[in-house]
Amino acid sequence: MHVITLEGSYNARGIGSGRRPWLVRSAGLDALTAGGERTLRDVGVDLVIDLREGAEHAGRSHAIPVRSVPLYGETPPASGSLETVYAGLVRERGARLAAAVIAIAEHPGTAVVHCTAGKDRTGLVVAIARLAAGDARADVVADY
Repeated sequence: MHVITLEGSYNARGIGSGRRPWLVRSAGLDALTAGGERTLRDVGVDLVIDLREGAEHAGRSHAIPVRSVPLYGETPPASGSLETVYAGLVRERGARLAAAVIAIAEHPGTAVVHCTAGKDRTGLVVAIARLAAGDARADVVADY
């Protein structure tokens, strides 16, 4: 995984080749600048997979196509430990997690996956996608 500096967002990292990752993860992209969009397009991104709920969206500033795959189906939890949140997602929202991973797998290009901060929902979806793609468990765990 390598860091990608992204104007108008943060926590962006590419998985795979530094020049052409097969997947990118980041925080929300609503405030992405033209330079940030150019950076994503330069590494091959041609689809955004947005894991947020509808109420979390702001106006979009980029022209990359977006596929919405909300994971919670309701307002995200405002309290609880990360372990509780993750366990709840796996236990109660497995079908939504699978839908997000399927969206990554079915896309013929490079997708960027994001939620709000690009760590909890995004981290879980990216970890599952990497494991499904055959990345070594130790490598995936080391990144998180």
